[in-house]
Amino acid sequence: MTVAGNHEIERDSSGKAFQSWSARYPNPHQQSNSSSNQYYSFDYAGDYNTYNSHYKEVECFQQQIEDVLHKYGVNFAFFGHVHAYERTNPLLRYMNDPCGTVHITIGDGGNIEGMEPSFGHGILELKSPYEATFQWFRNQDNLPVVADNVTVVRDLRCPNQGAPVKQPGV
Repeated sequence: MTVAGNHEIERDSSGKAFQSWSARYPNPHQQSNSSSNQYYSFDYAGDYNTYNSHYKEVECFQQQIEDVLHKYGVNFAFFGHVHAYERTNPLLRYMNDPCGTVHITIGDGGNIEGMEPSFGHGILELKSPYEATFQWFRNQDNLPVVADNVTVVRDLRCPNQGAPVKQPGV
């Protein structure tokens, strides 16, 4: 799934924005009852987090979503809701798995509970069709210091991580 950015704002003759992007990158917005292709949401607090208020929600997630993430070789899954930053190693059903998904909770922008004693932001860099890096920065002391860094390289030996599919016209 993709997210539109400022370079995709181009307007058609009627003034409607994001038309090319919406046609090229469909998102599952109908499943989350959104009328816009630019917004979709799944009602989960995230799967692997340490926040007590969401204890056992992971089991619901695993039953409904985790197998789909694994089947399609999803390298990163991002979640908010929990107002903290947390990251796992590649996992499948609580176990480290080199063919699994890195789960990132990045809801610290709304941090009012004080779980992580700071606010932060993240940057996902797609270095190639096979490699991506995620960095999380603490928004404290006005210093651009990386507080967490993870790089995932697709392992083509994993049955769920075959070669990326090239989209027509891209």
